[in-house]
Amino acid sequence: MRVGGKVVGRPSLMGLEDNPEVPSKLLRHVVGEVEADSLEEDVTADWGAIIENSIGYQQARHRLEFLDSLDALDSDPKTLELQMHFALEKNLWVFGVEFSLMTSNKTLARTIEEYTGKKFKGNRKDKRPDLFLARDAHGRHLLIEFKRPKDDVGRDAEAQAKKYRDDLTPDFGAMTIIIIGGKVDPSMSSSYTESDVHFLNYKSLISRARHSLQWLLGELGTDA
Repeated sequence: MRVGGKVVGRPSLMGLEDNPEVPSKLLRHVVGEVEADSLEEDVTADWGAIIENSIGYQQARHRLEFLDSLDALDSDPKTLELQMHFALEKNLWVFGVEFSLMTSNKTLARTIEEYTGKKFKGNRKDKRPDLFLARDAHGRHLLIEFKRPKDDVGRDAEAQAKKYRDDLTPDFGAMTIIIIGGKVDPSMSSSYTESDVHFLNYKSLISRARHSLQWLLGELGTDA
């Protein structure tokens, strides 16, 4: 872990040494780093660890609790896309640290409302997608389509993602597009090569975020 440009604590393999699918010889060549500048005030005097019960520690614990509730929503067959939207729109850190500082606003929300209202009307109204548009301080945009957890992400999602990009890029520039739902068609996700378009399922997203937090708490010297 690196905080404020300095290494904190001893290097670790982030649990990879316990994964039987990872060859031991490969571990010698694994290099990874987590930057956590927000924890600078929580580092011990010798830079050997992060202070337990610090703000950073409490935040990690609260985020794990949030993931528990998100997991419950994902497991409920009655959960709607709107519920997943509301849960995640203020918690974009779940998608990765690169999205954690992104936010939406009234202008972006109105743009998406007008876009979907124009594109999905008449007999297509029932197919209107649940979209969320956010941006960061540098003007980089993120578009997410939320599907219900019980709805799979199939081949139609690939064509839809391209349509979103063609329609919205002229106004917002290059953007990252995420379509998330239930199971992702493995043949589609493995063959799709566009680096700015991602097809995800809620279970793997939650699992990945949980693993990162558990590793962080492990570095803090506590079990999650």
